[in-house]
Amino acid sequence: LLAELGMDWFAVSNLSEAMQLRRGGITQPILVLGYTPTDCIGLLSEHRITQAVFSREYLQALTQAAQEAGVTAEIHLKVDTGMGRIGFSPEDEADFAAMAALNRNSALRVTGIFTHFAVADENGAGESYTQTQFERFTALCSRLEAAGLNIGLRHCCNSAGIIRYPAMHLDMVRAGVSLYGLLPSGDCAGQIEPHPVMRWQTVISMVKEIAAGQSVSYGRTFTAPQPMRVATLSVGYADGYSRGYSGRGSVLIHGQEAPILGRICMDQCVVDVTHIPQAAMGDRVTLAGQDGAGCISFDRLAALSDTINYELVCLVGKRVDRIYLSQGRVVAADGLQ
Repeated sequence: LLAELGMDWFAVSNLSEAMQLRRGGITQPILVLGYTPTDCIGLLSEHRITQAVFSREYLQALTQAAQEAGVTAEIHLKVDTGMGRIGFSPEDEADFAAMAALNRNSALRVTGIFTHFAVADENGAGESYTQTQFERFTALCSRLEAAGLNIGLRHCCNSAGIIRYPAMHLDMVRAGVSLYGLLPSGDCAGQIEPHPVMRWQTVISMVKEIAAGQSVSYGRTFTAPQPMRVATLSVGYADGYSRGYSGRGSVLIHGQEAPILGRICMDQCVVDVTHIPQAAMGDRVTLAGQDGAGCISFDRLAALSDTINYELVCLVGKRVDRIYLSQGRVVAADGLQ
């Protein structure tokens, strides 16, 4: 779908993901943002996969591997302007010399250069820090070009940068959490109107009555204060539904909130449906998303477990079926659907 909508490049974490895209028929350029073992240089070259190069050591090892294999690989240079993870230093003269010398390297061909913002989603000090990062990056780009290196595409904006810093979009941007229709942070609110595209649902496997004094789940952290009607759901922390929601979170059943009772188990959890008399085995349950007038957002769930919405959408387990809708109709599905 992204290819049909005009996505020019795809960025992935590793070579395995890049190969999945190639096997899936994606023909656009693919950039591996992280480390690829140098003995995979043949795959990079054969499948036209661009590799991020982020240190002198890696640059030397990748060059040697390409020369020994008799291939040429495309690379994007990664610059660390303040994120502190991987990347060449803009002010390190040895790093600069190694990058500038790539104009004489026949084994590796530079087609781009990029950096990553650390606090583009934050107001206040985050704004000045982002500006400093941008200035360090563009200054290095100018210096490399002056040294005779064709740096190709320049890109630095993540989702927050896309939303908040249009003047920094340069030649390409890298959308992340915004692809889900989610905001990177509250400081990005009001600048675009997001439309969440992911809903997470499960089903009720059993409904029963429990007596006052009866406990629920591991550790007996919940004991019924009075007779209750409860439902067991087919989801747990092995699916990515955090144990941190135990006794704190809620789900939606028939558009109404049903509180989680006791601890969430590996594959199941229990909720209170005393106030939802129509709840029955097989009913759909919304863990995150809209159900009628009710809504449980990934931001709300993130607040319960002191994390971010992006982590939660990434944590949904592989065994959870994916169903893809377009204009309300199922157009594809993974799993048993």
